[in-house]
Amino acid sequence: MKIDFFGQSCNENLNDHRFGIIDPRPAETSRVDEGRWLITVENPQRKEIEFVAIDKCFQLRDAAGNEVSLCECLLRYQNNIDFVELKDRDKHWFEGGISQIISTVGIFVNYHDLKQFKRIRAFVGNKRRGQFNISNSAGKQILWKDYGVITFSKQVIEI
Repeated sequence: MKIDFFGQSCNENLNDHRFGIIDPRPAETSRVDEGRWLITVENPQRKEIEFVAIDKCFQLRDAAGNEVSLCECLLRYQNNIDFVELKDRDKHWFEGGISQIISTVGIFVNYHDLKQFKRIRAFVGNKRRGQFNISNSAGKQILWKDYGVITFSKQVIEI
């Protein structure tokens, strides 16, 4: 079965200068009630962005029939792509989020060529933790070495 991350009903095109991403399952964008935002997207040049909800929009199962854990969404704009995982808890959030991004990117590369993108980033945002130093994360190293993905942990994505 071919998976087209950009041909689903869970996509939205927008060019707002600022918006949030929330996670009512599947993730969605929000322009109101900033207290609910798990991560903020700053887009001062109002670039056209394609928002693609992934988790709970794609129902993927492994060989044993278990649901594959995926990141919340991705943002595609110009020749760039950002994979986004949202967390709202205090413990064990970062490595779990990175694991979900690794899983999603691993599936994504089976159906889409990452070489078409100039910049590939991953964001693990945690509303409770803000920016977090992730310099020694094994998951961060896997994303960079295997896929050329630069990883961040912060509350604001700058387009």
